[in-house]
Amino acid sequence: MAQLENPFYGGRDNKEWSDDYGRGSDGRRKGGCCSCLIALIIIVVIFGGMGFKEYYSIVGKFKDFAIGQGAQKLTLKRDSEFWKNPAIFAGSKYTFKGKVMTVADGTFTMYIDFKNYKKQLTVQNPEGFAVNYGDFVEVTGEIVNESYPTVSAREIKKIDILDALTSGAKKTQLDQKITENGLTITVEKIARTDEYTFIYLTFENQSTTQLTFYASDLDVSSAGKKYTNDYITDLPYSIEDLKPGETKSAVMVYKALPKKAVGVDLIARVFPDDPDVNFPEFKWSIEF
Repeated sequence: MAQLENPFYGGRDNKEWSDDYGRGSDGRRKGGCCSCLIALIIIVVIFGGMGFKEYYSIVGKFKDFAIGQGAQKLTLKRDSEFWKNPAIFAGSKYTFKGKVMTVADGTFTMYIDFKNYKKQLTVQNPEGFAVNYGDFVEVTGEIVNESYPTVSAREIKKIDILDALTSGAKKTQLDQKITENGLTITVEKIARTDEYTFIYLTFENQSTTQLTFYASDLDVSSAGKKYTNDYITDLPYSIEDLKPGETKSAVMVYKALPKKAVGVDLIARVFPDDPDVNFPEFKWSIEF
């Protein structure tokens, strides 16, 4: 039978190649096999005491060898990758926040981006945590090796809608108050995400008239550019029928400010029920 030609040895047959493998210039064999054996022993010593997950947690640090359970660790920066190819993060522990949409026996679905009905996540609920349609929840668990985004829940707790919306947001605590004619408006804080700017306001009415305030009554600008308000269902984005002596809070939602923005200008207008009572504009110049 004809010998197969080894392409790395310029036409020499396999027997010649195998005979010469490992020989030095003096014709003696080198200790190649011994070296391989030593290397193998070292690998066994290093990894032998590790469990499956521990091994892959190390392997997962090397992007070129990202295979196996837990090979890729999901982080906030890699969120967009997860929705395209969730299986590569199988075994990674992560926390998701969103709105429950459908509930079945032992499982439910939730939208992480519930305003736009995007980023749908399937949650396996082996512990039988009680959830209902419309709940805002925080789910911590292990990502499952599926072609669609799936997590096996280890902990589920109900949260406020703002906790879900502002997860990972850059928040600036302010507590800046302005009082005019018995009405105090406080800019409590501002939270900024890649998509939205959230402005937290508190209204304390010590005037003699009832007041009304809507999201459209707040002007927001930064570096001379005006930003339009947005609406998200379930958010308290207006103050209606604020009676004398009452205090209410609202959260205004606007399109995202630039990441490099160093400040924002706010102008609020309120409308009293009593035509004989007037309020000037409330103005803030806020630095981040």
